[in-house]
Amino acid sequence: MPSGEAVDMKLPNFPEESIHAKLLTPVDFKPKAEPYLLEISPNKTLTSHFFIHKGEEIGYVLSGTLQLKLEKSVYQARTGDVIYLTAEIPSQWENPGPDMARLLWIKIK
Repeated sequence: MPSGEAVDMKLPNFPEESIHAKLLTPVDFKPKAEPYLLEISPNKTLTSHFFIHKGEEIGYVLSGTLQLKLEKSVYQARTGDVIYLTAEIPSQWENPGPDMARLLWIKIK
């Protein structure tokens, strides 16, 4: 079983002060799922999804509150909530604050 430290990831479409991502598996490891720790800063809005969406994704809200927009609907996610995406792609993520929102996010290949 490979081991290693989490790797900081740059999400090219977003300013660094808005979102921070860490890949939780070694870069040279080729898993069937990629786990990330995502942190979205308070009072920040992301105007698209943070990853290019090619498959299923699942997230668990570790702390904080998020609002995500899918088509014309807005959903609230709080600590302990699970977010599961198949073909849907959120067009907006917002952390209304006042705390950092932390997510365990898994991209399934």
